[in-house]
Amino acid sequence: KVNGELTNSTDELLNNVISSSNKANSALAKFLKEHVKGYKVEYGSLTMGPGFHRGNVVKFDLNQLENKQHLIESTILHELFHATTVDRLDDPEFQKTPEYQRLEIVYQEYLDSFNGVEERYLALFQEELEKAKRDGRKINTKNLPQTVVDNYDAYYAATNLKEFVTGVMTSENTQRKLGSTTKIGKIVNEILQIIKDALGITRGSLLDEAVD
Repeated sequence: KVNGELTNSTDELLNNVISSSNKANSALAKFLKEHVKGYKVEYGSLTMGPGFHRGNVVKFDLNQLENKQHLIESTILHELFHATTVDRLDDPEFQKTPEYQRLEIVYQEYLDSFNGVEERYLALFQEELEKAKRDGRKINTKNLPQTVVDNYDAYYAATNLKEFVTGVMTSENTQRKLGSTTKIGKIVNEILQIIKDALGITRGSLLDEAVD
């Protein structure tokens, strides 16, 4: 809210995050404010989570976000980061580049890091997510192990490349999962640099340092 009223401006939404005590969130919000233009902000009930992005619209479910400042900030950043990356990742020309191919490789490495019981949990998560999408409802977390619920966004980042790229930049759980094995940990810096290069994040800038 701005002056007690709901805002339909992405700039005003991001201004609230720029003032955050979380330096990484603040830096990412400053970057997004420069790159997110022409998007409409809407509010209403959502079935698949507290935020949604499609086309030039970002939508938020206030009932799911009420009085949860950390979730509010991460949801705003998540959906608006999608807005900056989706066209790039869908671009057939970009998909031919070595950078995109490296993203695919690292995404596969991320999937491979779910082994043992985590691999079974990921399969269960994907099954429950597909059921929820098919039925047009929220995912039933009662059918998921507590560790999956606690690390929901890390599992969600494994559903497709777009969610993975956004998760790397906006989700602490996804970042921790990336660094959970030696093999993955060695390429964390590389994937971050691929994303930053693709989006024009200047090396040595505040956002560059915050992401690192």
